Amino acid sequence: MSANKRDEILGIMLPDQNNAYLLPNVSIAEIFTLDEVGLFEEKSPTHPGVIGQVEWRQSFITLLHLNEFISKEHLIYNPKSLEKARVAVINPISKPELPFYAVLTTKTPRLTRINPSDFNESKSSALDIVSLEVKLKNEKCFIPDLKYLESIARENQKIMKGG
Repeated sequence: MSANKRDEILGIMLPDQNNAYLLPNVSIAEIFTLDEVGLFEEKSPTHPGVIGQVEWRQSFITLLHLNEFISKEHLIYNPKSLEKARVAVINPISKPELPFYAVLTTKTPRLTRINPSDFNESKSSALDIVSLEVKLKNEKCFIPDLKYLESIARENQKIMKGG
């Protein structure tokens, strides 16, 4: 039985190394390749998942690597050298006045149509950055806690601006 098209929602799957992250389509402002970024500042001390800042539309925004939040290992040593790496710029959704921030993904993001029946299983997560772990059409993925990510990005922006 096929689900009604009105039940579908659009999401963006951000595959990264061995994990995939599912975000609402509305949360993505833009996606571009890392080599299009003119400048990249090295890792900041605020949090292990914050790998620096990228220049986007003449402003520097916080760059996060979600796998580093999950694995607690330093997985990327030189993001400039990553071939095919993408940067997804995230719209602040909890408070529109918050700054944009970015997420690094090492594989090509893809638009995904989702029906409630597509979720094979789901469970809550003990990880701060994950709202839910799901199996979507038999692919394990994480649904990030965007409010938590926004708070980390906001904290990093304040530190980088010196305040």
